[in-house]
Amino acid sequence: MPRPRQFHRPDDEAYRSTGDRSRSPKEIQENLGEYGRLTDYGPREQEDWFGKYTRFWTPIPSGNKVRIYRATEGDEIRVGDYVTQNRMYAQEHLSSVLRGRGHVVTMIVNKSQLSPVNPNEFWLLPPK
Repeated sequence: MPRPRQFHRPDDEAYRSTGDRSRSPKEIQENLGEYGRLTDYGPREQEDWFGKYTRFWTPIPSGNKVRIYRATEGDEIRVGDYVTQNRMYAQEHLSSVLRGRGHVVTMIVNKSQLSPVNPNEFWLLPPK
């Protein structure tokens, strides 16, 4: 299983010019108190974060692991990236935001590595 790279630099001007709004590890640490980790939430809240009332609903996998997806022009998922638990959501992002440039990448992470931002959207955190 690929491990997320620890030192993502989304604050680089060239990176930001792509329209990506991922966060640096420092920014995530600063906001972690506001959002927390997925595992800080109970089962009902986790269902909401996994899009229970959206067309992208994905049942929460049992156990500690979850498959995540990211639409990107790159070739990997990095700490600080926005990710989703739903392949169709990532595909739609690829079409509408990246205008078809790039592809969807996937990996399996611990649930504690996800910080919920919006239903179907998470920041990838460093391993605990």
